[in-house]
Amino acid sequence: MKKWLTLVLMLALFATPGMASAASSNAPIKVFVDGKQLVFDVEPIMTNNTTLVQYTTVFKALGMKYTWNQQQKMITGYNDYVLMYVAIDNKTAWINGREVKMAVPAKVRNGRTLVPLRFISEATGAKVVWDGKQRTVTITSAPEKTELSQWMREHRWDDSLDAVLASEKGELLEKNAFTLAYNAVALAGYSTYPIFHFSENKLYSIDYMVDMKDRTNDEALVAIGTLYNHLEAHFGLPYRDELYFYDAADYHEEVERFAESIAAGEAELTATWQLGYTEIELAAFSDEAGGIDLYVTLFNTK
Repeated sequence: MKKWLTLVLMLALFATPGMASAASSNAPIKVFVDGKQLVFDVEPIMTNNTTLVQYTTVFKALGMKYTWNQQQKMITGYNDYVLMYVAIDNKTAWINGREVKMAVPAKVRNGRTLVPLRFISEATGAKVVWDGKQRTVTITSAPEKTELSQWMREHRWDDSLDAVLASEKGELLEKNAFTLAYNAVALAGYSTYPIFHFSENKLYSIDYMVDMKDRTNDEALVAIGTLYNHLEAHFGLPYRDELYFYDAADYHEEVERFAESIAAGEAELTATWQLGYTEIELAAFSDEAGGIDLYVTLFNTK
């Protein structure tokens, strides 16, 4: 009897780790965002080593707003810095104007749309850690950013003309029903003149006209590069970046001649960044007097 009892105990001892491991591999996946566990209507699933979770829950936890297009079966997620489009059963997503491939597409399970958790989280700048033994995903939200707010001069899209007028601290140069123009403010080491544009009494764009007075075209080229580098350092690579020649015959590759071509009205330069529903464009073109106009413009694209 004792021998049989000893054998049973030994089998139980050796069997326990394997059974625990099997139970662990089938245990529900837990997701934590900034220390708080998320609760889903449909439990997360693992597909091809990719965790898929209910999009509404994770978007809310990451501070993202969202909409659903039933006709296109597409999710739009956005905040001040990120604008993403993710469609059901499509591995191609769009993040701030750029096409990005996902390993696993969004899927529908039990009437809920599930999205790849790491892809969505990292697109917002969050940090993601997977613990395979505990089947736990730990997400740390991206640090709060202020760069866009600085370019917006602490204003928000759709602010009224009176609201901007009341809070703007610059010296007012011009005011009418559609425009507020102010004296120079410094951006990236250059004097710029902010001009606020309104439609139906809602702020929809801001122009920063860079002061090019008494600057040579070569100095304008330096200003273009400086502003480009400044924007890239804060907002990443632009999704559109081109030097456009109006006539292909005028095209040349010598960098030192770019400014001459722009000033002569043969070409223009544009670089565009998308941050949420805000588009930022750096543009250089002829001032029609042999010089260069240089602008940084913010648009509300929503």
